[in-house]
Amino acid sequence: MNKSYKIHFFFFCKIVNYFMFCYIVMPYISTTDLDSYLNSVMGMFWCGFNGFNQLNIESNVNLDFHAYYNKGDYGKILQVDFSWSTASILTSSGKVLTSGLINKKIINFEVLDDLGYGPFKSISSSESKILAIDSIGNCWSYSKCDGKWKDITPILQRERQDSVSKNQNQPLINYVCCSDTTHLAATHNEIYSIPTKIFNSKFKVTQVVCGFEHIVILMETGCLYTQGSSSRGQLGHGELNEEDHPRLLKSLDGIRVINTSAGGWHTAAITEYNDLYMWGWNHSGQLGISNSPENGGIIMAPEPVLINWAEDTDIEQVSLGARHSMVLSKNNILWGCGWNAHKQLGIETYQLTCDRMINLSDLSPLLKYNILFEQASIATKFRPLFDRVLVKRLDAVKQSKGGIMLPESAAKKIREATVIAVGPGARTQDGKTVPIDVNVGDRVLLPEYGGTAIQLDDDDSYTIFKESELLAKVE
Repeated sequence: MNKSYKIHFFFFCKIVNYFMFCYIVMPYISTTDLDSYLNSVMGMFWCGFNGFNQLNIESNVNLDFHAYYNKGDYGKILQVDFSWSTASILTSSGKVLTSGLINKKIINFEVLDDLGYGPFKSISSSESKILAIDSIGNCWSYSKCDGKWKDITPILQRERQDSVSKNQNQPLINYVCCSDTTHLAATHNEIYSIPTKIFNSKFKVTQVVCGFEHIVILMETGCLYTQGSSSRGQLGHGELNEEDHPRLLKSLDGIRVINTSAGGWHTAAITEYNDLYMWGWNHSGQLGISNSPENGGIIMAPEPVLINWAEDTDIEQVSLGARHSMVLSKNNILWGCGWNAHKQLGIETYQLTCDRMINLSDLSPLLKYNILFEQASIATKFRPLFDRVLVKRLDAVKQSKGGIMLPESAAKKIREATVIAVGPGARTQDGKTVPIDVNVGDRVLLPEYGGTAIQLDDDDSYTIFKESELLAKVE
């Protein structure tokens, strides 16, 4: 096989009304054949509340992780967004497919008013509307009550300052974001709480997210601004005061943030070092830290808290629901915590809440299968010869026990690794093969030196050793 394969997970949690639950979406692999997998790009996993059949399942019960199968020919899934009663999918053809309650009717993934609008390149959904951006940067609003699209770009244009020349082009919309109480649109350096402009900067806006009562703005400089209510510490300023205008989050100033997410009343940020900070409401354990005062836990964190992990973990993505959180690490492990009354964590738990990050990829058979498939895809295109073993090193320790970020030269190199592929074994002088004593999936202890480092799929954490160089299996 001469093709190169790499499986990427994506997921999305959505705050939907005050009685919260969410869905998680991931690519779904229905076969062990790689070509068949690449031809089934519309597959994904999701879970949670299904009271309006928005998950396209006959039963309206709460669902753990299950597969979604698309029967239409609309291209790849680009984005998925949710409200309390609907699920919407944006495809590579630019069409928006929605399932759930629209205009007082239950629909089953129908194209919304396909009258030539679009193609769209981004969407965001609330209980009353869907905001969308078309290919030329115009902002559209779809009313779920009357089932019609409307170009609202002229409304935003009228909000521009009088100093702007009349013959200047309309503002190009780059981002849209919705909650049930907030509808946002962002240009290169402006943000509108539709239709009112609320933020203007000389720097580029790279992300804007909103919770029930607050807004978070990420700039290209890596700094965060927050605005709105801080009744549960969700703004992160160490106070519970409301902010009428975006305010710089000074506690993270100087630490470059690359991604952020807003839940109902909590907020998260990922730094350039792939650390995760969270703050705000922790009543359901949605910050991933104990909420029990008897155990030294907290109900609220009014300032950003660095989330610690049992082992060194680099964070790739974070997405927050109203009272739960999902985190994806760089090694494709999905973690979750918080409220789980509607199976929004994708698994059964003994209690309705979980106040620590749990490894969902290990607990959910479907997600665990995807991790194994990723390892198998590497093994199919790279087979070591004789008694050689391909391993993937665990991530290096980039932070001291005291929380100090270590420079690359001082980062502690992990000497443990996972076996990804093995050769057939060494050959004796009479031509017999001696089987290798380690198997794919084993965790092994590596020597301090030795091995041949290689790069696969832009990942340089792979190394080839002879079996005799490995020191031990780690149980």
